[in-house]
Amino acid sequence: MSQGWRDSRDFEPEYDPSFPLDTPPECISCGALLSPDSRVCDFCGSAVSADQIVVGDEKRNLKPWFAAGILETPRTSLVRRAAATLLDLGVITLAISFIAGSIPLLGGLAFAMLCLVIVGAYYLFPYSSGGQTMGKKWLHIRVVAVDGSPLNWTRAVLRFIGYMGGAMPLMLGYLWALWDKDGQAWHDKFAGTIVIPEDYEFSPKIDGAEVSAQRIKWAAIITVAAAITVFVVLSLLSSE
Repeated sequence: MSQGWRDSRDFEPEYDPSFPLDTPPECISCGALLSPDSRVCDFCGSAVSADQIVVGDEKRNLKPWFAAGILETPRTSLVRRAAATLLDLGVITLAISFIAGSIPLLGGLAFAMLCLVIVGAYYLFPYSSGGQTMGKKWLHIRVVAVDGSPLNWTRAVLRFIGYMGGAMPLMLGYLWALWDKDGQAWHDKFAGTIVIPEDYEFSPKIDGAEVSAQRIKWAAIITVAAAITVFVVLSLLSSE
């Protein structure tokens, strides 16, 4: 058997060089040998997952997707994503200018609400369906769900909330993609999405349960970061 076998969720095992490459994996429940594409043990019927795999006589260290990174998936560079964002901001600015110019005597609060509606609609509609704003479409990149599920309104709203949360601590949420193993910014982590080249055939590496677990973690991180930012800003304003 080759080294590249994967378990039921398509994780890439980390092999110990001391074990021969043709050593078959074993079910941790009964010890029976497993075939490369096993989802259920043929002998005992146990479901096969990352924590039920043994190679040789020792349990292998199979890192989950969020720890090890998406394997064999090309990421979109932060520069290209930033360029798409600038194009999006240009389109939004033009739309706001045109609509606001058509409405006479638009007050401050009304103008703010108009901006929020336009920005929200601009991002929510594409992120709930095809995963491409105009900027992303022009630069041939798209947003997909990491678990392979279709994009929907819930994921679009979570991504939009993540946009605002990631911008608060000096744009840290956006810059996070520079060093993240999966090339994700905070809004990607929170929504369970990743930005990939438009023509790439994406194969999901994670299930929905793990996305939900990570969403709770990143919701806490974004909330704490936003709270600290607000506290610092208010402290600076009150000291003046």
